[in-house]
Amino acid sequence: MADDLDIETVTEIFIRVNSAGAELSQADFAMSKIAVNETFGGNLLRKAIDYFCHLAVAPEFFPQIEKGDRDFATSEFLPHMRWLKDVNDDLYDPTYTDMLRVAFTSEFGRGRLQDLVALLSGRNFETKEYEEVIAGEAFGRLKKGILAFINKTHFERITMILRSAGFVTSALIRGGNAVNFAYIIYLRGRTEKLPPTDLERLVRRWYAMAILRGRYGASAELSMPISARLRYGVWCPTSRR
Repeated sequence: MADDLDIETVTEIFIRVNSAGAELSQADFAMSKIAVNETFGGNLLRKAIDYFCHLAVAPEFFPQIEKGDRDFATSEFLPHMRWLKDVNDDLYDPTYTDMLRVAFTSEFGRGRLQDLVALLSGRNFETKEYEEVIAGEAFGRLKKGILAFINKTHFERITMILRSAGFVTSALIRGGNAVNFAYIIYLRGRTEKLPPTDLERLVRRWYAMAILRGRYGASAELSMPISARLRYGVWCPTSRR
């Protein structure tokens, strides 16, 4: 997909591919948009997302990345995921869709990946125009969100919170969307500088209630509570709007 294609053309291609029977998601659309943009480092960001997801499942793959992809090995991303090479924990093995959703929503406060594609294209939602400066800012913020996602402390804390809530194996984790939103709440809470003990208690209770109520078992695009109330700086799943 050429980087200089406007968003309307790319959208038309996306629709036609879907109508031809090859189903693509908004995450696929976003990943394509990220990968082709070398101006703002999208090519390396795309690799960071793909490699992290792969290492979470197969940590033994790390030497192949370090030796086989010199461009990525010398980038700022690899040191942030080096810790994965010694981890064998399948409690939360995120996909690229999970990573995009958590990074985007925690950093931008939006829930639709369609909006991410528009922002990466430089869309100004007020003027309906496309501006290079907006695209640059969007790539910068998404990068910040991805780095927060792959941060060793953050990732280990969210899995610890899940375990402390009684979800000690991946077999007990039902509904990946609930885990993603729990991580979003955690990252937003960190940004708001909530006391760590309070934040972990709130995320733990939120996740347990979300699972008990089946609040996030459906499509994340439909279930994301954009207008949900914030309580103590985190989303409260009491509203079904």
